[in-house]
Amino acid sequence: MKFDSSLPIYLQVAYEIKKKIVMGGFKPGDKLPSTKEMAVEYSINPNTAVRIYQELESQGVCEIKRGLGTFVIESEQVVESLKKE
Repeated sequence: MKFDSSLPIYLQVAYEIKKKIVMGGFKPGDKLPSTKEMAVEYSINPNTAVRIYQELESQGVCEIKRGLGTFVIESEQVVESLKKE
């Protein structure tokens, strides 16, 4: 992924994940990659990956389950609102 210097990296990757959810790459209830996997995949700092998931959780797109990982929220309404966005 090529990053735009005018926008924070965490917002760009968060947008990319939301796009994957809308396109069906991730379905409601699916487990998202770990922060380490995401850091490697996007060549970003692991702390940035943590911030991405915190941002997505604050937007109601995913939920973080301690000890289990991060999951796409199990709500079709959220997916529909992402499609409108």
